[in-house]
Amino acid sequence: MAEKTTTDITVAEPKELLQVCDDLYNGISQIIDTARQKVAVYVNAKSSMMFWHIGHYINEDLNYVKYSAYGERILATLSQRLSWSHRARWNSI
Repeated sequence: MAEKTTTDITVAEPKELLQVCDDLYNGISQIIDTARQKVAVYVNAKSSMMFWHIGHYINEDLNYVKYSAYGERILATLSQRLSWSHRARWNSI
């Protein structure tokens, strides 16, 4: 006996309910996992491009070579400033 009918209400057996719950859980978990994987690939690609653009900006657009005598101090200071100013926004993503 798969279903019990009481007037117009159909009630499933406990085993059937468990199967439906398992099916829903598995299907939704798969959707979440697939989306998470796609987001990770997208974020990784965008992060790589961001770092490339930063390096290009420093080396090409700012002509970093002419500052090479004290460039390590410039980069250390820049790194600290960017870390403090963008940490909250970067971590909230």
